[in-house]
Amino acid sequence: MLNGCSKNMHDNQASGDLGDSSKIGRFPIEVDGKYGYIDSDGEIVITPQYQNAFDFTFGAASVLSLHSGIFINGRPCMDFDALPMKKKDIATVVADGSVHWINTEGSIVVTSRFERTWHFCEGMASVGSASGWGFIDTKGTLKITPQYDEVRSFWNSLAPVRKGKKWGFVSPSGKVAIPLQFEQAFYFSDGLAPVKMHGKWGYVGLDGNVKIPFEFDAASLFAQGRAAVKKNRKWGYVDTEGKLVIGNLFEEAKLFSEGLACVKKDGIFGYINPNGAFIIPPKYEFAFPFCEGLAAVVIKKRFGFIDRLGKEIIAPRFEHARNFHNGLASVRIREGGQLYEAYIDKKGKRIWPK
Repeated sequence: MLNGCSKNMHDNQASGDLGDSSKIGRFPIEVDGKYGYIDSDGEIVITPQYQNAFDFTFGAASVLSLHSGIFINGRPCMDFDALPMKKKDIATVVADGSVHWINTEGSIVVTSRFERTWHFCEGMASVGSASGWGFIDTKGTLKITPQYDEVRSFWNSLAPVRKGKKWGFVSPSGKVAIPLQFEQAFYFSDGLAPVKMHGKWGYVGLDGNVKIPFEFDAASLFAQGRAAVKKNRKWGYVDTEGKLVIGNLFEEAKLFSEGLACVKKDGIFGYINPNGAFIIPPKYEFAFPFCEGLAAVVIKKRFGFIDRLGKEIIAPRFEHARNFHNGLASVRIREGGQLYEAYIDKKGKRIWPK
């Protein structure tokens, strides 16, 4: 089950039949090997009937029907340990596979006729065939003919695409907005996208011009005016002008979220503010970005949750945990020798299973 804090990842919601993702409150569950959905109260709202079910994205979720065999996405959001992945986890064709997208009531809104599919984002979903990858809209209409070797989702109205060894960006109409010229390319945020050229990372603007020179060994997306960049084996942060505002001091550095970023220093994780000062001192074995006011952290190999002051809100007792979204978090619990997936609320109360 995919669970995360989108934080402006999808600012430009597409119009159509899919609704408002912030009000969905649908969470995938498994019952006797079949997948369905509960609401935020833990009540089943879509009867378990699918071989797999995924998080809702702008009001729709991709699911696999009971009669359609198996399928593998290029970027799986569930564990497919037993299934072979190829081309850097890009897309494996599945015979007789059929993917559907359902609305929050459980009605099918689109059925894919393609061998490979991915979730909707900004009203477009990537689909693949023997000819390559393209995109459909929320009505199932083919908007960009399959032709690319690799694609990423639309984000801020552009999608990174690759042909051969070169990446560029396309618009929802299929027009090449920024020519395919980079060794790697990721999403735009704050008007900038990290791209790789000649073995180094920099940033381009929406016009395709270089805004921050290619000088980094690695680079993240921008979030809240900061991007993590790696140089000389250490991570720091630059602003949208390319100025190093937080020095390269960290072994790992995550995106800013809700005013804080988790970073790793001397082997342990803590949280800094946009000026680089530690607000929550390093003391965790691992830490995740804040989402809905809480962040998952690991202490003595157990997952719990803290608030933005570093106060422990839910004691570390889970085998695994993901961020809160729409008021619930997915966790893995071990009880009586049994390991199972569950959902909890922000007080740590188990909502599902009942």
